Amino acid sequence: MTDPVTQKIGQAGEVTMLASTPNDPVHILAFHGGGGVAGTPDMMVPFAQRVTSGPGVTMALARYRTLNADQASFEDMRADAAQALDWAQAQIPAGGRLYLLGASFGGLLALDALLEASAEVQEHVTGLILLNAVTDTGPDGFANRVIKPEDHVHLSPIARLKGHPMLSRLRCFMAHGGQDDVVPIEVSHRFAALWPKDRCEMMPFPNSSHGFFNRAPHDKTVAAAVRKFVGAAPVEAKRTVSTGLLPKGATMVYGIGAQKAGTSWLFDYLKQSEESHTVHIKELHYFDALYVKSEQSHLNNRLAQLRRAVDNLTPGMDPANRKRLRDTQLLAERLSIHAAAPGDHRPYVEYMTKGYAGQKIICDFTPSYCTLDAEGFREMDSLGPAKFIFILRDPVDRLWSQIRMAIGAQNPTLSDAAYEAKCVAHAQDLRDKRDIARIPRADYARTMEALEAAVPSDHIHYAFYEDLFSQDSVDEICAFLDIRPHKVAGDKRVNLGRSTVLPDAVEQMLSEALAPQYQAVSARFGDSVPAAWRESVVPPSKKAPQAFSKKAVRLLTGFGDN
Repeated sequence: MTDPVTQKIGQAGEVTMLASTPNDPVHILAFHGGGGVAGTPDMMVPFAQRVTSGPGVTMALARYRTLNADQASFEDMRADAAQALDWAQAQIPAGGRLYLLGASFGGLLALDALLEASAEVQEHVTGLILLNAVTDTGPDGFANRVIKPEDHVHLSPIARLKGHPMLSRLRCFMAHGGQDDVVPIEVSHRFAALWPKDRCEMMPFPNSSHGFFNRAPHDKTVAAAVRKFVGAAPVEAKRTVSTGLLPKGATMVYGIGAQKAGTSWLFDYLKQSEESHTVHIKELHYFDALYVKSEQSHLNNRLAQLRRAVDNLTPGMDPANRKRLRDTQLLAERLSIHAAAPGDHRPYVEYMTKGYAGQKIICDFTPSYCTLDAEGFREMDSLGPAKFIFILRDPVDRLWSQIRMAIGAQNPTLSDAAYEAKCVAHAQDLRDKRDIARIPRADYARTMEALEAAVPSDHIHYAFYEDLFSQDSVDEICAFLDIRPHKVAGDKRVNLGRSTVLPDAVEQMLSEALAPQYQAVSARFGDSVPAAWRESVVPPSKKAPQAFSKKAVRLLTGFGDN
């Protein structure tokens, strides 16, 4: 790979060139994003360097005029994109292949340039690479100061390409973040549906927001996928382990069980071991706040807490300020883990090892880490020796416990009857509005797939909540962590919630909706799945009549409800 080199094309245009080796067979002409309002090719240089880090690929990053920098119109931008495509087509040596890459607004320009090009130029284009691309500028599509649907609806690629002969000749690769609030992923799904099934590859990143491909940890994954798509040899992946970040002899232990699945109980159990080091809080929300958009609220909430703590300080001599200052200090220290650039995990490790005294394991139990994808788990595993504990709980029991916790927190003074009615209504609302089998914190199948794609299997331990509170279960966990077990206090529970009976009709509704998770776990673990899980697959109407189901007994007594 060479250093970026900028060269002029035509009278006003320019491109930034990155080449892996001379005479590469694959040439990619790329258009950056920015909504046409701003942006430059420099935005894409780090990603382009990853794509050209192995042999066979040259990239040209086209500069086009923008509204802020050049007071340019959309027609000016279209003209610049067309000029860049004409230039790129003329550079292709015999036998070479040309791909157009568009990121966000750049996808709109890439598609427009291709559709407006002459037949000769179109024939030289092998495929398209679209990264969270604008593909719809119709009435319900993308719009901003540059793109006004009333003026440009006739240029919407999703309408212009429908049934187009190029769909059967070109190949297309698309990558999109599931939490993109600039260009919704549903638009890319609709665009991909235009193509014959074997001509378009769609790679979703469920946790990611707009521009994810240009940031850690997904930049490496998307760059590798682009190289594979264009037929370039893969760059040898080396597992990066920052062993220098952890104290010698220490292993990071991540607890990633689903919400209301017993992680608090297990954390408290391990906290009592002389071979375990923990910080004063259980859930740090570091990796999830870093890589999962829907979990970034944890960071925002802590910032708000710090502001309130500072506002509560009083001027002058006030003994109450001692506690207030201590609270402020603890919040500031907790927030310090985020005071670094993405990929620099030293502040996090420094916080985790504060007071460390040679223990074998260092524990971070944050259940919502289960929402991470493979790249996030790979990043966690890169800090040094690491082991992962994933606790699974019967999906219906877990969701009902979560519902009861949420309703109880919002309405602490409700009568029993009103409390149960609100829980039932919330369960119905969840089922009606969401695919509850795919709720990120409860999608066991997705978490296991992502975890096992990133972490060696002997560094993962699966445990079932229903078996967790036994000596045998914790002995297995301690053996996995290579620490000595201690006696289980079997009657101790953590974060017990308010109890109410799960009505049979609601149980059946939730069981049916969560059936994909029961099936996935049953296929993965077979007879190791606790009996209570297998009962949940059978609708209550088909069970033998009884005064209360086993679930109801557990809920009425509060047994194991954390």
